[in-house]
Amino acid sequence: GFFTTDWQPRSTRISFGHDIETSWLLVEAADAVGDEALRMRAHDAALLLAASVLRRGVDAEFGGLFNESNGDTLDTDKEWWPQAEAIVGFLAAYQQSGDEALLRPALDTWRFVERHVVDRRNGEWRRRVSRSGEESRGGEKVGPWKCPYHNARACLEIMSRVDALLAPTVERTAV
Repeated sequence: GFFTTDWQPRSTRISFGHDIETSWLLVEAADAVGDEALRMRAHDAALLLAASVLRRGVDAEFGGLFNESNGDTLDTDKEWWPQAEAIVGFLAAYQQSGDEALLRPALDTWRFVERHVVDRRNGEWRRRVSRSGEESRGGEKVGPWKCPYHNARACLEIMSRVDALLAPTVERTAV
């Protein structure tokens, strides 16, 4: 595991995809429990995680989410699944906070995915691309590690969250 039994990190490796995924799943779990104090703590922790990923893991130049860091080494390649989780995670953080600085990386990551990760000719999402979007090593579409779980779930989450964000606007204009 990544942590000891008392939640101390076992390494200096940071997986930006896991951090942003944790941010929104933590809120989902706390909301399901129904404990208001836990819910508020989870929401606060989620926003802190999203802010940390925004500072250290988002590629301001090309868009998208870097793969990971380990000490001073940054893996700037972009795997498919952290991109999917970044879109959902930053959209969720925007929903919670209304802070447009958290919406921008969701939109920029979606644009990066549209341009470089989605394979329009052969279908599916590419597994890994370089920082600027060139297909990189490990390009299989399906394998022991690569499947459509993250990107399919992200698309469903995005549709639901965008509907929720637009609902007040739709209701106001319908009146």
